[in-house]
Amino acid sequence: MKDWRVFIRHIYHEANFAADYLAKTAGSMPLGFHVYQEPPVGLDPWLCYDMYGSMIPRSVVS
Repeated sequence: MKDWRVFIRHIYHEANFAADYLAKTAGSMPLGFHVYQEPPVGLDPWLCYDMYGSMIPRSVVS
């Protein structure tokens, strides 16, 4: 049996551009399960933002 190392980290939705992009484009796709061999057109820049930790500042009002 292999030992596992699991790390859980909270990511604000503003910092997860790739998931946000996919969720927005899913509304225009037919219902069903979709598997991509390559990232969909338009996703590459968002993957780079996520990979390098770029994010848009969060607005907090107190």
